[in-house]
Amino acid sequence: RVRFQVALSRRNRQRYVTIEATVVRRTSVRSSLGHRDERLTVETTIRIGAVEKVVEIGLVSRENMICRMLLGRQAL
Repeated sequence: RVRFQVALSRRNRQRYVTIEATVVRRTSVRSSLGHRDERLTVETTIRIGAVEKVVEIGLVSRENMICRMLLGRQAL
């Protein structure tokens, strides 16, 4: 199992929710610079409008990035 925090607001870093989930798998990812990184993957339900779907989410800190979460082709 893994415990992580999800920010609810960009402006107010005090607004977050702590989540605990079962690790589905570990994935080795190569960055654009060629560095390898191991990421944990969890399963969660995502809802976009009226559509609700169970998807796998790779956990990585995107704290300093414009897009706080990326959805892959399989999730879409």
